Amino acid sequence: METAKVAKRLAEIDDELQELKDQKKALSEERDKLEKQLKEDFSELGINNINIAGRTVYMHSQYWAFYKGDKQNAVEALKNNGLDQYVSETYNTQSLSAYFREKIREYEDEHDEPLMNPEDIMSPELRDELGISEKVQIRSRKAQK
Repeated sequence: METAKVAKRLAEIDDELQELKDQKKALSEERDKLEKQLKEDFSELGINNINIAGRTVYMHSQYWAFYKGDKQNAVEALKNNGLDQYVSETYNTQSLSAYFREKIREYEDEHDEPLMNPEDIMSPELRDELGISEKVQIRSRKAQK
């Protein structure tokens, strides 16, 4: 008899998990729409954050490296440019992106102006095989008191 109780509870939990999954999907879709609207609003208003409901809602921007065509050609280009540490059988996108973000920061600090085309920090060979895109997100964190 105990087995039936345990199985019933497990089934109930599975139902609850499915409901939560459905709720999460709906909330994510709504959040995506709101994020798109806030990106436009922040841009139009010339702001990058707002404090509301005990949270700071803010723009977050980050550069990410990616390969443009053939992944193996990109790996070879990285090796040929002394970036072996970011390559195994492939390359580590997280680490490589962090490397390029640092190079962009260094450029901007040195030139005291934003880098208009982030790919300008790459050699021609790397530019042929890799790209750098900027991902802009709206994030939220607890507001400081």
